[in-house]
Amino acid sequence: MAIEQEKIVLLIRKYQDESITAEETLLLREWLVQDKENTDLLTQIKDESWLRAQLEGYHSLASEDLERESSRMAQQIAGRQVAKVRPIWIRYAVASMALIALSIGLYFYNPSTLSENETLALVEAERIPQPGGNKATLMIDGGETIALSEAHSGLIVAGKMAYEDGSAIAATATSFATLNTPRGGQYSITLPDGTKVRLNASSSLRYPVRFDGAERRVVLTGEAFFEVAHDARQPFIVETALQRLQVLGTVFNINAYTDEKQIATTLIQGKVAVSRAASGAVSTILSPGQQSLLDSKRLDVIDVDAAEAIAWKDGKFIFNNSDIHTVMRQIARWYDIEVQYMDDVSAVTFSGSLSRSAPISAILEDLELTQSITFNMEGRRVVVRKR
Repeated sequence: MAIEQEKIVLLIRKYQDESITAEETLLLREWLVQDKENTDLLTQIKDESWLRAQLEGYHSLASEDLERESSRMAQQIAGRQVAKVRPIWIRYAVASMALIALSIGLYFYNPSTLSENETLALVEAERIPQPGGNKATLMIDGGETIALSEAHSGLIVAGKMAYEDGSAIAATATSFATLNTPRGGQYSITLPDGTKVRLNASSSLRYPVRFDGAERRVVLTGEAFFEVAHDARQPFIVETALQRLQVLGTVFNINAYTDEKQIATTLIQGKVAVSRAASGAVSTILSPGQQSLLDSKRLDVIDVDAAEAIAWKDGKFIFNNSDIHTVMRQIARWYDIEVQYMDDVSAVTFSGSLSRSAPISAILEDLELTQSITFNMEGRRVVVRKR
């Protein structure tokens, strides 16, 4: 979402005089991460010798040209919704004016700039990992890939592919498609039978655009929450690398990430039959509140608090004596970070609930309350050490 030009100017000025609030700082950071050029622009501002040289051309503009270019640049700063202004010296000089002056049609040069440390601090904000959001691509059999709108949270497959508000998604006709979420992304889909699936970060769901035949079959990698529409005549099948799950109509969660030791299937409502993909023979039937744990050697069934397994779909992390590696894998997928362990911290565990919308700094601070570990942020890398 674009931020109004006057707001950006005000935020920059308030940052300069140290009157900016925490909420306003977040807005300024939001503007910085919208486009790398915003950060580049802020870096240019502190280079006074460069700016003065560019201003020689700036001052030679006729007043009507100045007003026109200033207006266009102010719009570009706020929303990046207009064409780039040329020549390049006009673009940077007028943009610099807009950032350090009131946006009222009159731009003037103010030689006072942010200190080097302050500028670097704001530039660094671009590198701060942000919570995930609605991000996904749709891959059509045949090779077409469509970047789905982040303004929407899901799509519906019912004769045609559309967003949840009914707006159409232009896609080549196909029999099968795959919904993919990246690290730091999530998305929902309503399948042709009315089944609802929500994909967690770094996951994919391959599905047919119509359910023909004796069964409804989809293929999952990663993690997803299913609300399966009941149809006794057409069992619903979910396949993963190691597991085959058959249901008639039920609510469940499957965690089948390749970097997890086991495939965890948690039943919320109804019944599901769990089997190995290779054999197809039913191994066990789950009841609500049970979780199956399947790896290459064995299948176990345990009683669990289902809220922990499905917390992600409600915008939370919930951990119950979870080891720090398990905790950090979830955080890494959602914030799209790399985790590096400098010490053996495998004995460290964490219990508690954290918001998936919180800044990663707040997440790490809460984890440090264990008093056993510390975290250092290095761009998109989190370094973990013993305390």
